Amino acid sequence: MRPRRLHWEIALRQTITGDRGLSTFLSRLSAIGMVVAVGLLLAVLSIMNGFEREMRERILELVPHITIRGTADESAWREIESSIASIAAITNSETFFDADGLFIRGREAAVARVVGIEDAGLGRYQRLLSPSIDSLGSRDLVLGKSLAESMNLTVGDPVSVLLSPSYTDTSASSSGVAQRFRVASVLHSGTELDRQLALGAQSTIAALSPSVRQNGLSVQIRDVLQAPGLRFQLSQSLPIGLWVSDWTATQGNLYRAIQLSRQIVVLLLMSLIAIAVFNIVTSLILVVTDRRPAIAMLRTMGLQKADVTLVFMLQGGVIGAIGGLLGSALGFLLALSAPQLSALLEWLSGQPLLNTQVYPLDFVPVDIRWSDFVIVPGIAFTLALLASSIPARQAAAASISDALSQSR
Repeated sequence: MRPRRLHWEIALRQTITGDRGLSTFLSRLSAIGMVVAVGLLLAVLSIMNGFEREMRERILELVPHITIRGTADESAWREIESSIASIAAITNSETFFDADGLFIRGREAAVARVVGIEDAGLGRYQRLLSPSIDSLGSRDLVLGKSLAESMNLTVGDPVSVLLSPSYTDTSASSSGVAQRFRVASVLHSGTELDRQLALGAQSTIAALSPSVRQNGLSVQIRDVLQAPGLRFQLSQSLPIGLWVSDWTATQGNLYRAIQLSRQIVVLLLMSLIAIAVFNIVTSLILVVTDRRPAIAMLRTMGLQKADVTLVFMLQGGVIGAIGGLLGSALGFLLALSAPQLSALLEWLSGQPLLNTQVYPLDFVPVDIRWSDFVIVPGIAFTLALLASSIPARQAAAASISDALSQSR
C-alpha cells in the first residue's frame, strides 16, 4: 500500500466512510455546518446582487441619470442638447416637461409626477407597458400599475388631472381646472415608480405650461456611477440660469442602502462561516483525543509525525471541500427557489412580502454570479485547511507512551 494512499484512506475513513463512532460523527457535523454556512451566504449574496442589478437596470433605466433644468425656450434647449451630444459618456438626451399632478376619479384621488415625453422616449418603457404602445395621443396617459390600482383604473378609463399651480399657466383660462385624460397603458416595473409616475404627451403637458417654461433635459449615460462627475462637468460648461442634478439626489440613498445592507449581510454570514471553521477546529481536536490510541499504534508501526499531520490536514481539507461543493449546490438551489419561496410565503400569509411603499421592489430578485460560487467556496476550503493545522500539530506531538497507557 502506497503511503499517500494510506493517508487518504485514513482521512476519508474518519470523515465520510467510517463507522458510527465519535470521530466520524464530529467530522460529518463539521461538514454539515460548513455546507449550511456556505449555502446561506451564496443564496443571500445572489439576492443582494439581484437588488443591485434591478437598481441599476430597472429603476435607473426609467429615471434620468442627469437632469438639466432651467428657464429657456425650445430653441435654447435644442442648442444645449446638440452641444452635449459630443460627450462620449452620454447615450441619449431628450427634453421633457413635468409637474406634480392630482389625479381624480370619483371619490378616489392620488398625487403623482406627470412627465411629458416625446414618442421616442417611450422606447425605454416599452417592455414594461401593458398594452404596448408606440405613441401617446394628446389626451393619453400611461399610469404606473400601483397608481392605477389605487384608483381602480384600467386601460381606457377616463381620469381627471389637475397640475400644480407652479407649473400651470395662471393667466390661462384653464388655470386651476382639472384636465380630462384617458388611460392608454399601464406601466408595470415592479418598483416604487409604479405609484409615483405618469407619462403624457410632451406637446400636451407643454401646452398647459406658461409661455416661458420651466422644463428640463434628461440625459442617459453609459455608466451610472459616473453621473456625479459628469454632472460637475456639465455644470461648469452650461449657461448661467441652468442647474444640473443627477440620480444620486433622488435615488442615491436607496442605492447606498442596498450596498450597506449587502455589506452587513455579508459580514454576518462570513461570521457564520468563521463559526463553522471554529467548529472544525474543536471537532478535530476531539477527534484527536478520541483517536489518540490508534495514532500511537500507527506511530509504533512506523508512521512519522509528518504523516500524522498530513492525515489530519487532509481530513480538514475534505471537510472544507465537502462544505464548499455541497454548500454551492445548496446556495444555488436556494437562490433559484427564492422567488417561489417568497410567493409561497405571500400565499400563506395573505399579505405581500415586499411592498413598494417600503421597499424599492415588489418581488425578490436573484442574480447568480459564478464568481461568488468560486470565491466563497474557495475561501471556505482555505479556512478549513488552515484550521485543521492546529489539531494536526497537536496529534503529531502526542506522546506514544501516554497514548498506549490510556488504551489499556
